[in-house]
Amino acid sequence: MNKNRRLINEMLFFQEGPGVRNAQYTSEGVKLINVANLANGQVDLSKSERYISEEEAYGKYKHFLVDEGDFVIASSGIKVDYFDKKMGFIHAKHLPLCMNTSTIRFKSLDHNILNIRYFMYFMKSNDFKRQLMKEITGSAQLNFGPSHLNRMTFPVVEIDQQIEIHTILDKITLIIQKRTLQLEELDHLINSRFVEMFGDPITNRMGWKVCSFNSSSVKISDGPFGSNLKSEHYCDEGIRVIRLQNIGVGDFIDRDKAFVNTEHYEMISKYTCYPGELVIATMGTPNLRATIVPDYLEKAIHKADCVRFVPKPDILNSTFACYYINRPETLLLASDKMHGQTRTRISSGQVKQLPIFLPPVELQKQFDEFVQHVNKLKSKVEKSLTEKQMLFDSLMQEYFE
Repeated sequence: MNKNRRLINEMLFFQEGPGVRNAQYTSEGVKLINVANLANGQVDLSKSERYISEEEAYGKYKHFLVDEGDFVIASSGIKVDYFDKKMGFIHAKHLPLCMNTSTIRFKSLDHNILNIRYFMYFMKSNDFKRQLMKEITGSAQLNFGPSHLNRMTFPVVEIDQQIEIHTILDKITLIIQKRTLQLEELDHLINSRFVEMFGDPITNRMGWKVCSFNSSSVKISDGPFGSNLKSEHYCDEGIRVIRLQNIGVGDFIDRDKAFVNTEHYEMISKYTCYPGELVIATMGTPNLRATIVPDYLEKAIHKADCVRFVPKPDILNSTFACYYINRPETLLLASDKMHGQTRTRISSGQVKQLPIFLPPVELQKQFDEFVQHVNKLKSKVEKSLTEKQMLFDSLMQEYFE
């Protein structure tokens, strides 16, 4: 495949949105497209209600009115990892629509030379992100404009190859989206079964016995603070450290791994947690969330702000407890205990005081069995999703590196 690198401004028209002021916003007229409207690679105008008057839209800002087929990206306040989600194409159903600040639109100058969907995939590539990070050195978030794009290049191949490339990537993307949706539906199925079997934690309409987290636990404790465990104690292998970034909403996020050596582990071994136990994150997003320590970790250390929770097995099932903690109603129950101005958190002492209802343990075990059955289905979908994502990533590297 013969690739020629060309400047972006040689192949495309691009335009940054105007800085519309708050005083110009109206409740009707022509809608403005904002960063919030760009989500998951699509344009979703339901996420904002900002308009300008038709008089201004078709007068002062008429050259910022977008057209069907325009490719629009967010250009400010976006984390690099999420940039490929903050873009989308304009369709007829979106019109009329006007550009706003922190958005940039693109048009191919010659459709016989450049296919705009091919260019869209380039914008998702590591090649583009690397060039961009060189332009905006020192920032964890993307804030860029036409002046940066004017200095950037991308690989151009023959138009028939561009169409073939974007068609292949479109097909794989569609499969990835379907697999992702299947996982969301399976998660929804589990949560629906929880409500069906137990109700919600706030109303407790089934009248289950209620006690505190502390009373329902064999052990509940926070991880080591201060000098007991610092980043300089981490090494490349040894005993795994479970940190906030490893705790998802019911998922153990096995990335960003940290370890301590055996010698240091012996000094803080009282903070050991084991497979099947819960770890509860007490800050981050959301502020209260839990996951179960996976079987493949023989043992681990839980860090500060990661609370180890070992349920009493005769009254509380770990899977039930995990889903209870991750219910939005439980987060609401905990919200009045949150504190902190810049980084909101809940203390381990306050976690101990939170209420948890206790259905019969046999009923909890039935729910656990249902979850395990659904998780087997999820594993198959996740395997397919991983394979397709790896294929997509490999092709992106082949096409745009």
